[in-house]
Amino acid sequence: MTYLSGQPLYVYTLAQELVKEHDVSVLSVWTDNELKNKLIESGVKCIICPEQEYDLIIASEFKPDNVKGYTINIVHSEYDCETPISDCDFYVGIRPSIVEHIIKEHKIQKNKTKVVYNGIDRNRFKKSNKIKRPFKLTVVPCTIDKLREKFLNHLIDTATKKNMYLIVGSYFGAELHNSPFVAFLPPTFNIEKYIEQADEVAGILLGRVNLEANSMGIKSLIYDPITLKRTKFMLDEKTFDKRHNIKKVAKQILKIYENK
Repeated sequence: MTYLSGQPLYVYTLAQELVKEHDVSVLSVWTDNELKNKLIESGVKCIICPEQEYDLIIASEFKPDNVKGYTINIVHSEYDCETPISDCDFYVGIRPSIVEHIIKEHKIQKNKTKVVYNGIDRNRFKKSNKIKRPFKLTVVPCTIDKLREKFLNHLIDTATKKNMYLIVGSYFGAELHNSPFVAFLPPTFNIEKYIEQADEVAGILLGRVNLEANSMGIKSLIYDPITLKRTKFMLDEKTFDKRHNIKKVAKQILKIYENK
């Protein structure tokens, strides 16, 4: 919970919703940051040492040792950095390809898996008026790392004065090209203030950036980080709200626990 990237923001959004009706603790290696402060303001306990027993443990990167509780592992990626945690009671993938991957590659029993999509706070990410400008602006909120290096360099190489990019995120070692038509900004909690200015948003795979843009009525592109094949993404309002409204996502996760 130290970076403004996909997994911490998933945990943050889910905890903010669950704390409305439940006692919620978030276990992490904490630093003093905006996520922590906002969670505490909402009544979430931000802890570094767990109690001995919980009704439900929602685990992302690890589950605490010697702690009892029904454990659901949320798996956020098909890549090795996000392998499923062993010996959990149930596994949730945030997109269908993740569930397919953990069944095939990690031998997780199919009846212990479910797709529950990323949840978005729709009160925060809401539609706004478009800004008129003489060029196209694509906003790219992401971690600037080796996984995204090829993708980001492709965007940088195609940038022109009529097709500009704004890349927002933390730098983690990617070797990037230069372009006068690409700007970089550090990560910000209030990413919506940049998304609302965009003509389009871009990211790899199907992540939070695409969903936050969709919630705001802005189209996005999803790139394969290896092949650079891209697909356009924009769900209709009814489908999007059913799949991605954090209120409904939280209920789906709780239902797994209730039906155990």
